[in-house]
Amino acid sequence: MFIRGLLALPFILMLAATPPTRGADKDAPATLQVGVVKTVFRDVPSPLIPAMMQPMLELMESQTGMTPKVTIASDAETLASQLADGKVQLGLFHGVEFAWARAKCSKLQPLITAVAQRRILHAVLVVKGDSGVNGVPDLKGKKVAVPKGSRIHCHLFLERQCEESGENPERYFGGIVTPSHSEDALDAVFKGTVSAAIVDEAGLDQYQERKSARYEQLKVLRKSEAFPTGVIAYHAGSVKDAILKQFKTGLLSYAGSGKAKNLMTLSGLTAFEAVTGQYEEQLTAILKAYPPPAGK
Repeated sequence: MFIRGLLALPFILMLAATPPTRGADKDAPATLQVGVVKTVFRDVPSPLIPAMMQPMLELMESQTGMTPKVTIASDAETLASQLADGKVQLGLFHGVEFAWARAKCSKLQPLITAVAQRRILHAVLVVKGDSGVNGVPDLKGKKVAVPKGSRIHCHLFLERQCEESGENPERYFGGIVTPSHSEDALDAVFKGTVSAAIVDEAGLDQYQERKSARYEQLKVLRKSEAFPTGVIAYHAGSVKDAILKQFKTGLLSYAGSGKAKNLMTLSGLTAFEAVTGQYEEQLTAILKAYPPPAGK
C-alpha cells in the first residue's frame, strides 16, 4: 500500500498545481521535474514502473496543462545533488533518507510531509507468545518474514537486529521470506511457518482489528525508534519562492477535495501536512539513531 502511496505523491503534487493565473509567477515552468528516490520502488520490477506511472502522468497533464517528468534517483544523496543542480525542482524522500541527505546538504529543505496512516513510523519485531523466543539471539538461524513493499524503516530495523553480531540479516537469520502483506507475515508467525516477522506498527494494529484472537497469541519482542514520515523537499535558492508557495498551497488545499481523497485512499495516503518543529526534531533524532550507511 505504501509503495502505491509514494508512487502517487509526485502525481498528486502535479494535480495540486494549477496553471499560472493572473498574479501568479509568469515564469512558472511548463514542465515540473520531480525526483524520486529509488527505494520508493522497492520490490517493484523495473519493467513495471513505466506502465504503473503512465496513466497518472496522462491524467496530470490533462488536469494541469503541465508536462510531468519524473526522474528516479539511485539514492538520497544523488537526489539531493539533482535538486542542487536544478535538474529536478522537487524531490520525494523517505524521512530518514531526507535526514541523511540534509546532513550533507544544509540547503535541502522540507516543503511538505506526506502521511500514510501515521505521522510517526515504527517497525515492530513480532513473535508468537508461546514460542520461547525472548530475545533476538533466539532467532539466529530462524526464518523471519518481512512483507513485500515494506518501508525503509522496517528494513533498517531488520538490519539493526543483527548489527552486534557483525553479520547481515541474510547470514544471521535462517532465511528471510517476503509475504505479500503484513497480515500474511503475521499469519505465518501465528502458524509457526516463520519464527518472527518485522512489520510496520500500523499493520500490526490492523491485524489486531481483523484477527483479534490470533493477535492475542503474538507478542512484540522489540519496537523501533520513531521514524519521520515521507517528505517532498527542495533545494533553497534553486526554485523561486512564488512557485514553491503555489505548489505547497495547492497541495494542502487539493488534499481536502473529494477527488483527492479518493486518490489518496487508493494510494494509501491519509494527509499532506505542513512541516512543523516536531518534524524537525524527528529528523534530528533519527539521524542520531540511524546515521547514514557507510559510504553514503
